Amino acid sequence: MIRQIIIFTFLSFSLNIMSQSKNERSRVFYEDALTQYRSRDYTSALDDLQGALNLQPNAEVYYLEGMIYEALNQPLRALSAYEACVKLEENYSEAIFQKALIYLNHGDANQALKDLNWLLSGQNRSYTRGVYFQLDESGNNQNQIMSLETMQSKLQYYRAQTLMKLEETDKAIVAYKLSLSIEEHPDYFIGLGLVYFKIRNNELAKINFEEAIKIDRLNENGWYNLALLDPDIVIPDEVIALSEGGSLANLLASRAMEKEEYNRAIIYFDHIIKRNTKDALSYINRGRAKSKLGLFEDARRDFSDARKIAPRRAESLYLLGNCYFLEKNFSASLTFYDEYLALEPNNALIWYNAAMAHLELDHNQEACAYLNRASKYGMVQANQWKNKYCED
Repeated sequence: MIRQIIIFTFLSFSLNIMSQSKNERSRVFYEDALTQYRSRDYTSALDDLQGALNLQPNAEVYYLEGMIYEALNQPLRALSAYEACVKLEENYSEAIFQKALIYLNHGDANQALKDLNWLLSGQNRSYTRGVYFQLDESGNNQNQIMSLETMQSKLQYYRAQTLMKLEETDKAIVAYKLSLSIEEHPDYFIGLGLVYFKIRNNELAKINFEEAIKIDRLNENGWYNLALLDPDIVIPDEVIALSEGGSLANLLASRAMEKEEYNRAIIYFDHIIKRNTKDALSYINRGRAKSKLGLFEDARRDFSDARKIAPRRAESLYLLGNCYFLEKNFSASLTFYDEYLALEPNNALIWYNAAMAHLELDHNQEACAYLNRASKYGMVQANQWKNKYCED
């Protein structure tokens, strides 16, 4: 009996040592993964995490795995890791927050709302395990290091966005107002303004967009939405110069083109192209504006650049043809019209334009063939030229 007790005790002690060793080795893998994550060596970090999970799965390891997959722009794999984290530790607040944002952005607003409501309830929350950095791009305030406990306004803001996705407009307004009661942030005013814009209360929408700009006078999103409401709004040039996304400049360029303010439109397209030299459509539209001003050589350069960037955008070809036509270089115009029609043979207008070029060159027989095609595809004006120059 004594021998059996000694053996059992020794066995228990050995198992305890093995268990401790497994935990310690898992921790080493985790710490190495954390170091790799911070240095952005995500592949090595994932390898280390897999080693940790093989030894001792735990919530902390799954949470870091989720963060790495987010850094790799793989949100669904990140979501799986966060769900595994919460399965092991149901009150892991940061994992719940991260997965709520993924659900919000990837189609399950109901689950996002459930998670955000839990976070805002303040019940059963674990201690803070992560920090978040809030950057104040306006420069009006210092950048902040925050935890979920100090992010109540941001949580209400995300909750309001979720409610909008669920078409619960009244509740979204309440949530936005709650976020603003905690902190007056430009994004919250813009969010609330967009709700009012959606329900066609343009007066309140405008007030909120203006409030956002009062806080951050260079706020591109605020100015953009204000410009949607008021086409005559004068946007400071420095806002356009600092804008990153191009949506504001595109809106203003479109408005300028509609008003036939082509010089102004070119300024906006210059800004867009400076920010993105591979934006073929902006080259095309800037070329259109230059063509309207008679700057045909510059316009052709833009259309040619667009072709190099996006060879499949066939409109560059007929626009080049139009430039040459307006310069009375009809042979050159036909080269580009024919190249375009080989790709897009159903465009009645280009058959018609090519027919006009043939007429200018006294190619009546060719012109009639092109006029027939233009008429076939619905260009009514082709018929009067057919009657004049073509025999039945």
